[in-house]
Amino acid sequence: YAQSIHEVERRTRMNLVKRTERMRRGWTLDFVGAQIGCTKATVHDFEIGRRKPSYTVLCKLEELFCMTHRELFAEAADGK
Repeated sequence: YAQSIHEVERRTRMNLVKRTERMRRGWTLDFVGAQIGCTKATVHDFEIGRRKPSYTVLCKLEELFCMTHRELFAEAADGK
C-alpha cells in the first residue's frame, strides 16, 4: 500500500541526480525530449520517478548525457 518514507526519500535523491545534471548543462525539458524522442512531460515524469524510460530511451539518455545508466540513476550523496 504505502511506501516507506525511506523509499520515497531514496527515490527522490536518485531522480534529483538526473534533473541536477540536466540543469547543470543548461538543458531544458524540451531540449532533452527532442533529443530522445519524448515530450517534455515524459522527461519530467522520468525525473520525478513517475515513469521509467524504456530500454531504447535509456540508451538515448546515456548517449545524450555521456553517462552510464548507473551514473544517471546513481543515488545522490547526502548533502548534495
